[in-house]
Amino acid sequence: MKIITMMRFICLLAVAACWASSAAIAQGDPTKGYETCKHWELIEQLRAYEDTLAFEASSPDTLRREYGKPVTDVSVTNKLYRVYRCAALLDSITALQAELKFQRASPPVMDTDSISLRAANGATLHGKVVSDGDTAVTAQWFRYGLTALNLTDSVPVTGTTTPFSAAITGLVPRTQYFFAAFAKNAVGTSTGDTLSFWTKCGADSILHQAYYYGVIQADNQCWLDENLQVLTFNNGDTIPTGQTNVQWAALTTPGRAAPNGNTANVATHGWLYNGHAVLDPRGMCPSGWHVPSELAFDSLATILGGVSVAGGKLKATAPDFDGTDDIGFRGLPAGRRRPDTGAYQRWGTHMMLWTSSYDGNTDSSVAVSLSGQTLLGTGSTEDIKSGLSVRCIQD
Repeated sequence: MKIITMMRFICLLAVAACWASSAAIAQGDPTKGYETCKHWELIEQLRAYEDTLAFEASSPDTLRREYGKPVTDVSVTNKLYRVYRCAALLDSITALQAELKFQRASPPVMDTDSISLRAANGATLHGKVVSDGDTAVTAQWFRYGLTALNLTDSVPVTGTTTPFSAAITGLVPRTQYFFAAFAKNAVGTSTGDTLSFWTKCGADSILHQAYYYGVIQADNQCWLDENLQVLTFNNGDTIPTGQTNVQWAALTTPGRAAPNGNTANVATHGWLYNGHAVLDPRGMCPSGWHVPSELAFDSLATILGGVSVAGGKLKATAPDFDGTDDIGFRGLPAGRRRPDTGAYQRWGTHMMLWTSSYDGNTDSSVAVSLSGQTLLGTGSTEDIKSGLSVRCIQD
């Protein structure tokens, strides 16, 4: 009996070896060919995949499986043999590899990159997929809105190549928008950081009294990039000039004077106007613009990092002045004309600008000064007879 059993065992092993030793036997799917198998190495690889899947699963549910075909020895009780087919083993490894890859995959890693082509009514948004999460990205898009926590609008991106971009339109000028890049794969959806930008002012330049002024921007503020050099009020009435020192000091009506008393300086530094001209209801700024209030200068200082550094950031760079000109304000040291003597002072060292704000005293108005790195004078007053520079800000 023992001899017969052993012979059967040898016979079955011989069948298995014969079944899997051919170099390219098509098994199962006739289109597949498999090289000679090392069955027990494949079994060990399958077990390793199963163990990894069980470890990766949030609730381990991957069980060891049996990949052999059971063959029962009908002549001997409790004898069971298994025949392992090379095709079945390799197909199982392929399936487990795919399952393991999915278990290890994650949502994409995103980068909200930048903006370009910023305009008054639109911009182009840029993003990229830093990592696809080990499985293909299937969609990409941007969301944007007026607050970082409420990105209400969406713009799709065609295709799944990265980096990617999309143009948005219909925006409001001088408005802050927030945006983020999104992408998804089979595992989930991810977003990059939320960034923000300001849409531009309505125009890059403006024509006023036959002269073009550039337009610059600091967040929601739009400023002319030069001091006013108008000769008349907006209704065409002349703003008087040519006063002697004594006449200047005696003025109770609008007046203007060339910086440092030299009309050659007007082309670069603009005119100096007294407070009567600045507060005159006939107006000097372009339509839709006005002389800035003290509050507007306070806001500008905040945008630039505070009064202690704003002065340096508004002043022109060397050799015209000693600032960094961060926003293109091009502040120049036109100085001042004194209210009491009519003399010129601080030429080349200070830029002094009128505001439209009163302090409650009919003989004085609030002014600001660019001196050193500091934006001086917010909250202080200047005699209404003084001659200072004027900038305009958009309504």
